[in-house]
Amino acid sequence: AVCRDGFVEQLEKQEQQHKEQAVKRDRANTEKMEALVEQHKLAKEELEEQLMLAREVLETAASHGANAKTLEDQLKQVQQHHKKEMEAASKKEQKERETMEKQVKALQQKMDVQLQQHGK
Repeated sequence: AVCRDGFVEQLEKQEQQHKEQAVKRDRANTEKMEALVEQHKLAKEELEEQLMLAREVLETAASHGANAKTLEDQLKQVQQHHKKEMEAASKKEQKERETMEKQVKALQQKMDVQLQQHGK
């Protein structure tokens, strides 16, 4: 009977140790899982932050691109306007030059006629 009691006692002790080990394992596994969940959460937050920053950079770049396009368009308009004004001014100068040349020729002809008349 003593042997059997000792054997039962030993079995109960082993069972208790197994339970305690299982509880320790479960606790350790739970802690590992919690740590992994926390790591995952932090990684997710960091990724979300990076994504937000990337969006801001893209929006800023798009905005600058649009501004650059607007400025480029405005510059082209100013250049075209300037070119038209220069062409108009050039045409005006040409007409004035032609008019003055005609006037000079007319004056020369008048003077030639007068000189011829005085010379007679």
